[in-house]
Amino acid sequence: MSAKLDTAEPDASPITVAWILQYDPASYKTGGDAEASPPSFPEAIANATSSSADVTMPRFGGGYRRFAYVRDTHGGAAVANVPLFVTGDTGPPEQTT
Repeated sequence: MSAKLDTAEPDASPITVAWILQYDPASYKTGGDAEASPPSFPEAIANATSSSADVTMPRFGGGYRRFAYVRDTHGGAAVANVPLFVTGDTGPPEQTT
């Protein structure tokens, strides 16, 4: 699948975008309880630029989130994420980061 991103930097300074695909365990805690970071899949992101990336979904079924972290050279930042659902093999995905 292909992901597209539109960004705008008012002063035209350079931006960087980090693309991340992360498993969504659908287990949420409250009250500041400690929670382990879900597995992420850096090998799933290819041909990444500041405006697009190709994403190969893992073979395990379940919920995932695709994140785009945008940063400029002045300390500004933004994040966007899209929930995705994969129908696939059963079993938990393995951490690859």
